Amino acid sequence: MSEMDDMALLREYASRQSETAFTTLVERHIGLVYCAALRQARDPALAQEITQVVFILLARKAPTFGHGIILSAWLYRTARFAAADARKTAFRRQQREHEAAQMQTTSADESAWEKIAPLLDEALAALAEKDRVAVMLRFFEQKSLEEVGMALGIGPGTAQKRVWRAVDKLRQYFSLHGAALSTGALTAALTTHATQGAPAGLAATVAATAALKGTAASASTATLLKTTLKLMAWTKAKITAIAIVGVLLAAATTTITVKEIQEHRTYPWQDLTDGSAEKLRVLDATPPQVTLVRSRFATNVPDGRLVADLGPANGWRYLGIHESPGNIVDVAFDNRSHLPAEIFLPSNMPGCFYDYIANLPHGSQNALQELVKKKFGLVGKHEMREMDVLLLRVDHPNAPGLKPGTVPPPGNWGSPVIEGKVHCQNISMSRFAGHLEVALGIPVVDQTGLAGNYDVEIPVNFGATFEERMETARTVLQDEFGMKLVPARQPHEAFIVENVK
Repeated sequence: MSEMDDMALLREYASRQSETAFTTLVERHIGLVYCAALRQARDPALAQEITQVVFILLARKAPTFGHGIILSAWLYRTARFAAADARKTAFRRQQREHEAAQMQTTSADESAWEKIAPLLDEALAALAEKDRVAVMLRFFEQKSLEEVGMALGIGPGTAQKRVWRAVDKLRQYFSLHGAALSTGALTAALTTHATQGAPAGLAATVAATAALKGTAASASTATLLKTTLKLMAWTKAKITAIAIVGVLLAAATTTITVKEIQEHRTYPWQDLTDGSAEKLRVLDATPPQVTLVRSRFATNVPDGRLVADLGPANGWRYLGIHESPGNIVDVAFDNRSHLPAEIFLPSNMPGCFYDYIANLPHGSQNALQELVKKKFGLVGKHEMREMDVLLLRVDHPNAPGLKPGTVPPPGNWGSPVIEGKVHCQNISMSRFAGHLEVALGIPVVDQTGLAGNYDVEIPVNFGATFEERMETARTVLQDEFGMKLVPARQPHEAFIVENVK
């Protein structure tokens, strides 16, 4: 049966309950599933349990699969669902027990794979579905470009372009998250390490348990299986609901969409590729305007974004080079008057890159919002949503790291980076919570009760994984600022992008 393709094996198992066909599928894909689970769970025992759950779900759902499904993509997505729930459970258990995870620090000369492995699954999830499938086929299943093209219904040349574009998007994601690699180094790392062997004997155990649809699974596996099924069902329902809302909005709303100008006009401020000081100088020298045009750069530009505060109310100014539409929406609708809003984007955001500037004396953000709505045909709304958050509270007062705010000289940016630390000058506690939110990747709500502004210093890089970032935050907050983070679930401000053209 090893000669049969995945769909043939699935049909054989679904129609005849062939254990041989199912075992062949498990042996063929268990390395992919186990490695994805291990990267996310960072615990071999938990990764094995997640792998078990994924193949139990495969056994249950085999009769429902339609023609043309890419099994490796389905298995990978299901592993993410299972791992996400497992991580959430582990995080909550750690919080209840007040146990700080002891993470092994990595050396400065770590390999390319060690740099990207903790970020890989989040980066893959950020790709469009077709790009993610192309990467899965090429690097996780080691398919040739001809085979990738056949699976996606395109030619080898088109498949090569799709894979190259997807890898470049991954490279940009890693670069933005502190793991800069060349395209060649990233391709080599994916080719060598994307799929590795699972522990000996795991395939036989998984196949035997999954073939029984999970009836013989352990209690913890049964619980993880149940919650993963709920998460998959909820995600499917959410996608369906968003699609329905999009159809209704399209029928009921007339949205202006700006046509792309064929002759791309360039501006002097687009030439910027260096540091923040030069960007500030250009913001000051450029006539007040709000402009958004296709990027003149073919690849990512390091340090491409700057947000500067003029001082008075509504005095924020913005400059971005080679930014994705999603990043521009984040900037335009981030509420800088207090804590940032969570931004929820649809899957059909435009895939090209733009350069933009908004440097009005006041009201730049509102003007940028209107331009983004018009340029991308964006329809969205602010609302409060129930979500997991961290509450920032005072644990013990008069800590040494919390200093009274000092107003920076005119024209100076208040948050320079010096020796690996961001020096936040004259900021409120709500803005401090916003800095922590960006660093941790989870909403942080100010409940310190501290009025006025402060000068604080926080690390530029809190860590590669969520656990590392939380451990750094706990240490810094406790030792330097006398504060703590308390997990909670409550309504939080969100901006929901319901439709783009």
